[in-house]
Amino acid sequence: QRAQLPAGTPPAEVRELLNHVDTIFHTRINFLLATEALLFAGVARLFDYEDVGVPFAICLGGLLLTLIMALSLLNLSKKLGWLQDQYRAVSKLYDVYTDVRQFRTLNTRVLYTWVVPFVLATFWVCGACYFFQQLTQPPSGNF
Repeated sequence: QRAQLPAGTPPAEVRELLNHVDTIFHTRINFLLATEALLFAGVARLFDYEDVGVPFAICLGGLLLTLIMALSLLNLSKKLGWLQDQYRAVSKLYDVYTDVRQFRTLNTRVLYTWVVPFVLATFWVCGACYFFQQLTQPPSGNF
């Protein structure tokens, strides 16, 4: 059973909290994307680096960051969805506004909480596997 707003909660208070949580959600997405971009740049710069342990470690760090942020975004997304439902119940304008969508199946919260972390995690796993294979490969014998 989902929680309900306390009786008599002013719509302005719900709107203010909704805006606050939405801002936090998008700030976390921006942090994730900016940090991942820096890590991608680091891996790209070190791709041909002699010691493949460094890019391997960056890939593991990127995977860990992605998983932590994905869990955080999933939790926040659930709270944001609940707040949106509560605000729809008290604001007919917001209810109509959120019902008007060009693409019925496209939901940016789903994109940000499932698709983006999945793509990032896939990249980090592939990168870690590549560099791990390079780490465990015997020397070529050319001295």
